Amino acid sequence: MKPLLFLLLATSLLACTPARYYVVRHAEKAPPAQGSDARDPQLSEAGKQRAETLAGLLSRKKIRQVFVTNTIRASSTAAPAAQQHGLEPQVYPGAADSLFIGKLRSLKGTTLVVGHSNTVDDIVNRLAGEEKVKGDLPESSFDRLFIITRRRGHYTFKELQYGQATP
Repeated sequence: MKPLLFLLLATSLLACTPARYYVVRHAEKAPPAQGSDARDPQLSEAGKQRAETLAGLLSRKKIRQVFVTNTIRASSTAAPAAQQHGLEPQVYPGAADSLFIGKLRSLKGTTLVVGHSNTVDDIVNRLAGEEKVKGDLPESSFDRLFIITRRRGHYTFKELQYGQATP
């Protein structure tokens, strides 16, 4: 009887464990270096600083998973936070398709997702289950941090500005 009671209690507690998603756009891009791929630039110095600022904000958040697109700027934005949590970022296709959103929703604990100006809104809106971000982020916007929390099947949303403000 006691093992069954323990199992039911443990299952109940796991079901109540919140999931939290931090979703950001990659940090500022550097102008493409001569001879480099203009479609996949490095981070600028401001972008590197923003990535460090993000890591500082998330340092006590017990990040369990990090997802990035297969781009230098997304990987470089996530790298400081992933390193401080001892994680290897997982590459996702970039689109907020049903498969990726389903995977995110199945996770427990805290997850960081680094996207792009034209995908962050889709990721946030699909995770939240309703429109919270209206359309693509402006091309000059790098300072938005979106937090979606799932607790007992209910989603909450918060938007913050982090690091140096951008237009």
